[in-house]
Amino acid sequence: MDEFELDLDWVGFELHPETPRGGMAVTDLFPADRVAAMRGHLMEAAKRFGVEMGQPDHIPNSRRALALAEQARVAGNLQAARNAAMDAHWLHGKDIEDDAVLAEIAVAAGLDPARAVPATRAPAWEARVDAMRQEASAWGVTGIPTFFFLPDGWTLEGAGAWTGPSPLKVVGCQPLPLLRDAARRIGAPPR
Repeated sequence: MDEFELDLDWVGFELHPETPRGGMAVTDLFPADRVAAMRGHLMEAAKRFGVEMGQPDHIPNSRRALALAEQARVAGNLQAARNAAMDAHWLHGKDIEDDAVLAEIAVAAGLDPARAVPATRAPAWEARVDAMRQEASAWGVTGIPTFFFLPDGWTLEGAGAWTGPSPLKVVGCQPLPLLRDAARRIGAPPR
């Protein structure tokens, strides 16, 4: 979407907050036939985007990785943390709950792992992850990714209270033309 003047703000979201620490098997959440169908869809979508990825059988509890990402946001390195966490899980099949993996993500984001990894268990960072989930729920987020396209001048004022008309909402991994159309519809200027 480089062809439009858009500001992007990534906000993490626990899609399955009921996932216990230590995670669980994908088949504990979904029936095996549905897992096979979802994997087929996911792999086909990845292939269309030229992405090679693994097929994790384990759903991690993402709270600590999200807390680490928020630390990286404060330090101005959110994108690096996000990329490292996604690559660790989806490309390399690493456990993003493991301290060593979280340390790798912290280093990639320019954080001191000796401070950042223990902080992922701190009440303040956990509260921030909880607040993001509550806001996402107030906004009607039910899947990932969810994109909200807001024209210039529109703001978000806590708990999903938007000023101005309703934003355009796009849910799921959608084709690029659909996202371009949403950008045009909100009047995003071309570059």
